[in-house]
Amino acid sequence: MNNEVLRALSVVLILSFFVGCGVFPTPVGMGNKSTLNSSRYNAIPEDLAEKTQANYYFHNDYTDFVIELKTLNESYPAITDVYSLNAKYTHSNTVGGKEVWCIRITNESTGLHKPEVLFIGGHHGNERVGVENAFWYAQWLVTNYGKDTRVTSLVDNREIY
Repeated sequence: MNNEVLRALSVVLILSFFVGCGVFPTPVGMGNKSTLNSSRYNAIPEDLAEKTQANYYFHNDYTDFVIELKTLNESYPAITDVYSLNAKYTHSNTVGGKEVWCIRITNESTGLHKPEVLFIGGHHGNERVGVENAFWYAQWLVTNYGKDTRVTSLVDNREIY
């Protein structure tokens, strides 16, 4: 595994740890609003703290998540492909009757048959944070493609699922 893939995996694992351990501030309406002013959060940039407070404590339900995934694909069609694994591989739905969705992120114009990386966020269907973390990573990749040289290199040289 090259250094770029290891860095990407490290970021996902670190974010999962912080979210799981409750290191990010309590959202407004769910506790003390002054937690962002605590010295504990001085290392968190203000824009990240705001984004965290506003969005990262809300977990989409299944329907909203599928809509978000398809919207991401519509916004970045050149580097994303979203599909139902059930439809693509003629497999039955989950025990709960849901389709399993996948996003593929790559720049096909730089070639096919690249090394592949798979992030599984929903192996336990009742644990939403894993799905959200994988989605946030996908969102981060596509929104930073063409802006961050590391991200651009990852998307140009890998197939990320």
